[in-house]
Amino acid sequence: MGTSKQITLDEYATTLIRVKARQLIGKYGFTRSDREDLEQELTLDLLMRLGRFDQSKGQPATFVRMVVNRRVASLIRERKSLSRDYRRARHSLDELSDEIGDGNLTEPAVDDQHERDLAIDMAVALDTLSDVQRSIAESLRDDPLTEVAREHHCSREAMRRHAEQIRRHLARHGLGEYIAAHQTDAAPRK
Repeated sequence: MGTSKQITLDEYATTLIRVKARQLIGKYGFTRSDREDLEQELTLDLLMRLGRFDQSKGQPATFVRMVVNRRVASLIRERKSLSRDYRRARHSLDELSDEIGDGNLTEPAVDDQHERDLAIDMAVALDTLSDVQRSIAESLRDDPLTEVAREHHCSREAMRRHAEQIRRHLARHGLGEYIAAHQTDAAPRK
């Protein structure tokens, strides 16, 4: 997979990791005290994937940026998932009073019912797909279209057609607005 040219953690990679970790602070439940952990997590993930770099497929900086961005997206997805929702974490009153001071101790309400209903609707819609389409849909949730096409041994164009069929199927099940709001732009066609 890799070539003879090795890439290492250079100034670009360390700066990118530092910037991405700083961007997460104050969002998705990450605090300033998480900065070092985030930097370490992003660095470790990058180090583990350096062996996958293939010079014939791109530049080292592009590879580094892609790996770091994917890990950041995974961290956000993990934080936002219903079972790990940072907004639902239990806190002691002492911790809350230290954070809030002498203000109101009420936490912001989370619309759990809407998220649960959406998860149920999504599961029902996915269950009505064929096994192949369900596998593709689950893979596309976590991986880019190109990688899923490679896993399923088909062209990107064929994978785009599968993805469009899945989108139409989900829209028929009332999930069109959700799909439109969470759809990432497809990779540009050559």
